[in-house]
Amino acid sequence: DLAARYGGEEFALLLPATGQQGAWQIAEQVRQRIKDLAIPHARSRIAGVVTGSIGVATLVPDESMSAGELVQKADAALYQAKHNGRDRVEAALQGRAA
Repeated sequence: DLAARYGGEEFALLLPATGQQGAWQIAEQVRQRIKDLAIPHARSRIAGVVTGSIGVATLVPDESMSAGELVQKADAALYQAKHNGRDRVEAALQGRAA
């Protein structure tokens, strides 16, 4: 497994040999632990503490989908989590963009 900063406020967790349900469970644990830390976020207009909106996407490697498409699916799921109220996990639909 690998955790890495992907952009300004974005991070990626790469979880080889982990299916969508397992990835969703890990993402939910991460989201809850971030919330439990109760880190103050005075500049936020959304919440007084730091929260986590997480998009999950999985892929069984084959020639039908590139790594870039996997990232696009995860990004779409992330924005769906933000759109649906933040501080939540959303999973991309397998086999197509979320």
